Amino acid sequence: MQRLVQDAGAGSRSATLRGACSLAEAGPSAAGVAVIGEELSSAWVVDSSHEMVAFSIPHAIAAIAKRKPDERALIIGYAPAGGVKGPGKSYTRASPAARDVDRKPGQSATLPKIDTDSSTLRTADLPVANNRSSVAWLAFDIEAIADGELIARVRYPKDNLTPAEATARFRAEQLEATGKDILPPTYMLPVAVAVAKIGADFRLQDLAVLDDPEYRPHIITRHFWNGWRHYQRPTLVTFNGRGYDLPVLELAAYRYGLTLPEWFNVDARAYEQSRNRYNIGSHLDLMDLFSNFSAYRVSGGLNLLANLIGKPGKTGVDGSQVQDMYDAGGAKQVNDYCRCDVLDTYFVFLRSRVLLGHLPLDLEQEIVGETYEWLQSKADEQPAYRTYLENWGDWQPPPSD
Repeated sequence: MQRLVQDAGAGSRSATLRGACSLAEAGPSAAGVAVIGEELSSAWVVDSSHEMVAFSIPHAIAAIAKRKPDERALIIGYAPAGGVKGPGKSYTRASPAARDVDRKPGQSATLPKIDTDSSTLRTADLPVANNRSSVAWLAFDIEAIADGELIARVRYPKDNLTPAEATARFRAEQLEATGKDILPPTYMLPVAVAVAKIGADFRLQDLAVLDDPEYRPHIITRHFWNGWRHYQRPTLVTFNGRGYDLPVLELAAYRYGLTLPEWFNVDARAYEQSRNRYNIGSHLDLMDLFSNFSAYRVSGGLNLLANLIGKPGKTGVDGSQVQDMYDAGGAKQVNDYCRCDVLDTYFVFLRSRVLLGHLPLDLEQEIVGETYEWLQSKADEQPAYRTYLENWGDWQPPPSD
């Protein structure tokens, strides 16, 4: 049984429960203490105001790292002894009834003890996060168009082609070679980025497209990375974002001279680097999750996964149409399509939390219902949501026997 304890401020570590207690009592200079148990689902965070803000290890680690210098926090994992002592307090595993901690502001949270001989602790038994203002995840999707001038300079430097001609030739070549006229991300500019803010309680807080209604690539790029920083570097959630969306935005940051040391933290340990493929605390690519990191091809992609749970998926527009739609003056339509893709990503993300045991099915369905009502309330100002709701399917759990 491995137990890792880390002081987020000083970098001190301990691999024993006794060492965990020592670090937890390290004094006011400690920015926070992480106590991680051997089960990925059995962790939660108590912050300096005793609010539950996360209950999975990747997000617990992230939450600890984001504490202000004068704040303390504990991440509590599975502890057979009944808990880990903090400074002047004792935090224990929570009972199934302790969904919410009843306390007054400034009052210590009391987490009742349960059977400490139990070998497992389900995430569903942990207190549900009360801090809905905290953004734990940013689910996003991008749409991009070809940089015709770059294509003409790099691929056809002697042919004196216009940007439109160079793009058309490159698309034709790709179509002949691969059966699709989709261009590599290295030649693309982001013209739509839709971002969904998701709280630590898995609820959708807001959804927006960047630089609306101008949709300028350099502004979109700057707003995306600045927003990630502003919300304290929440976990990014995508579908195939590692293979397309993030490369486009990384190269755009390079092109426009942005500085991103927190993302390109190549001096960190390999498993702590933000761009590490297996660092799901930094970026959760749902395609990697479902394909077991490309062990098989998720044929049907996001569209299929959305349809499996009764969500619209593609409704007449797909990525292959984006270039022509944009060239015809349809930047708004491209961004509306991007909004709907993010909604599909969000609902697939929710069901993936059920699959991993991080979210009970009944609570997921409650959150889906709340999101449906939120979309209804926004449909008049965002017609894309009306289209999404018109194509909303029905999902019912199968009978128990």
